[in-house]
Amino acid sequence: MKFPQVINLETDAVMVFNGDSVINDTDQLPLGTDHSVTSIDVNFKLLSLKSGGELSTSSPITMTYESTLDYWSIRISDLKTQVGFLFSDTDKTKYVGRVTEEAGGTDDMRAFKIEEFAIDNESFTDVWMDLPYQIEIGVTESWMVWYEDGYINTAGYEKFKAPAYEDGIGTTYATDPARVTHRGAIEKI
Repeated sequence: MKFPQVINLETDAVMVFNGDSVINDTDQLPLGTDHSVTSIDVNFKLLSLKSGGELSTSSPITMTYESTLDYWSIRISDLKTQVGFLFSDTDKTKYVGRVTEEAGGTDDMRAFKIEEFAIDNESFTDVWMDLPYQIEIGVTESWMVWYEDGYINTAGYEKFKAPAYEDGIGTTYATDPARVTHRGAIEKI
């Protein structure tokens, strides 16, 4: 994920898709600009990159065409109603997906992919990136350990840990805190 669409569930109103991605399956022309379609009822199928779990909308969501921008949009509130429980994690979660026209639809929309996007639900500030942390250098392993605010070095308050490596490759444990150049997968403790 280099530059994904990041959706904030508290502040963003819509999720958007390029008008060139929403086309008629028969003549391969954009539905908005060439077919003057202004709304389509669609179904979403999402895959969480964090858990690997799939989720589909239980009923169609209306996708609306913004002609002045050549973008299609769906309301975040509609998406939250359909799959909101999927977006309840306390940290950023990434997804990919597929959008299909509602069964029996008349616009002949060709299914399209939703490129990788991330959900930022405002609670991200409470997790590892903003937490106090320390580097623990051991004899055979080294770790980065994040703590709840105010409890650094206090047993029982660790929240996350990740292997701390040197040389930027992720195979050799760091031998000094100043040599940490790479971290392994973060695990919730």
